Amino acid sequence: MVQYLIVYTTDGPVRMPGPNRIGTGGTPLKALNVAALVLMVVGALNWGLWGIFQFDLVAALFGGNTSAPSRIVYSLVGLAGVIGLTLFGLLLGRTRERVAV
Repeated sequence: MVQYLIVYTTDGPVRMPGPNRIGTGGTPLKALNVAALVLMVVGALNWGLWGIFQFDLVAALFGGNTSAPSRIVYSLVGLAGVIGLTLFGLLLGRTRERVAV
């Protein structure tokens, strides 16, 4: 299990908690953050499939891009992106903190 990651910033190397310990005060990720990350990956893969093959996986799985289940998935992915903005800010804040290596 990875306890710490070394992140190289403009100020030099910074030791950060590993992926299993990212969160406020080094606590494990909360279920909401994990769900948001999973949905962001789903959204990224769907956009990648659309960009390369013009294939919308969500629409294919849930009966078209205007069906209620597809719209729910699209909405959840969008909400996950908003939550991801807070995670992005958290990670940026961590890289700015100087930690003794």
